Amino acid sequence: MRLGLVSLYSFRPHVEHLYYVSTLLKEAGHEVFFLTCDSALDNCYGRALKGTSKLAECPTCMAGGIRSFPVSQITSVRAKHRVDLSEEERNLLASSSACTLLRTETEADTHLPDYLALRATFHKPVETMFGNAAEWIKNNQLDGVICFNGRMDGTRAITYACEQLSIPYLTMERSWFSDGLQFIPQANCLSLKDVDRLNTQYRDVPLTARQAGVAAQLIASRFVRTNLKEWRAYNLNATQADWPTDAVAGPKVLILPSSRNEFQGHPEQESGWESYVEGFELVLASLGIPAANVVLRCHPNWSEKIGVADGASSERYYADWAKGQGIRCIGARETASTFDLIQQCDILLVNGSSAAFEAGACGKKIICLGHSTYQEAGIAVHLDNRGELYKLQALEQHEPLDVIRRTLRYGYTMARRFAQFTDYVEALTPSRFRYFAGADAGRIVRALCSGMLESDDPEVAADDRSEMEVVAKMLDKKWDQLAVFDEGRPVRPEIDIGRRVGLRWLDRAREKLPTGDLWHGK
Repeated sequence: MRLGLVSLYSFRPHVEHLYYVSTLLKEAGHEVFFLTCDSALDNCYGRALKGTSKLAECPTCMAGGIRSFPVSQITSVRAKHRVDLSEEERNLLASSSACTLLRTETEADTHLPDYLALRATFHKPVETMFGNAAEWIKNNQLDGVICFNGRMDGTRAITYACEQLSIPYLTMERSWFSDGLQFIPQANCLSLKDVDRLNTQYRDVPLTARQAGVAAQLIASRFVRTNLKEWRAYNLNATQADWPTDAVAGPKVLILPSSRNEFQGHPEQESGWESYVEGFELVLASLGIPAANVVLRCHPNWSEKIGVADGASSERYYADWAKGQGIRCIGARETASTFDLIQQCDILLVNGSSAAFEAGACGKKIICLGHSTYQEAGIAVHLDNRGELYKLQALEQHEPLDVIRRTLRYGYTMARRFAQFTDYVEALTPSRFRYFAGADAGRIVRALCSGMLESDDPEVAADDRSEMEVVAKMLDKKWDQLAVFDEGRPVRPEIDIGRRVGLRWLDRAREKLPTGDLWHGK
């Protein structure tokens, strides 16, 4: 097959991951082609994120891009290939970047002048990238494309070109727990279709002793704060927290809202709620929960500046709502341990937060408004609109052990079934990886051709005895013991995946910068 690969932004380790994938494909006899910006776009997510000029940003991006790896058959983006798209198409391709950069919180935010102006700055770049992607695909007679992310401006324009030309594509990202790679066929990095299918397939299937140990280790590392390989780890410097209100009779509810700006406009993530605070109010009223029993903990991310934008507006939005309801609000900058609060609450109320992973591990009742990666995992009651409030009746049949068991299976599905090549791509830090020989490139080709991911680990247990031994330890909160589980991976030859020899200092320099994407901040 003739396959195209592209990662427009030099966000390490994504370019390195793309190069690794290209080596697998070449070894399997496929011909690979690359597309890169080479400073052709007037604006992009990377520049807008940091508020930098082309003169300051583009040389750095080019130095860290695909040209820094030993590859050939690279095509540069050219302004002459820009094509005119309709206003609707331009907005479709540019909206997600604008939402993320401005950290929008409500639908009303997407009608404000600042949002409309920022979105318009991406109109010409997405037309340029769309036209170039179409030319690249046609000139090289590509049979498929692998593209980083697929959500943000230029990358969305590339996948849109694939869609218009009926060319199959995969979007690629780092995995949630860092080992392996994330691929999604025919959709961007936020698509839920393969996650839902795999969760449905495995939620009622017991784990082996090794699988249960792996999943429990991932959960426990969050409680003991050793999950240092994840791209964004929160609450690492938390202080012990007691429940901060004098609760009256009845269940205690912890609300952990999270920003949904990255998901705005995504067809699989659209919510039927006019606002999430409307949903929070209706859930609390339906359950008869008094304000004295409710705590809202603002997301720590809102205290961090990512690029030129901070999360103050998100924090203010939820804090003002909590104040109006007489609900105790814990600010984003406060160090109170979210995990302590989760373990003390009776009900966790979220709008997609991954905190359901920890809450489920404690057997808590979980209510989620809208969509999430665990909506088919069987660990939470999902409400997509006010017409689904009747589903709250399911809380009456709540079984903590069942929630813990399914949370364990959900964790393993995300870490070792949905993520691909987990035995061959090992994270050492959030941005440094090592790679091992033996991965099957056919897995990528089959996903392209079928439009469906295979489970990276299809093994299942014959019974739940080993799984229940781990569940018992989770019920007893033996996090320290569970966090040190060693699965004993098989020894495989390590392979060298790196930049051209003279440019490897770039990775050593990047390793000294802050974890995740916080380094973008000024």
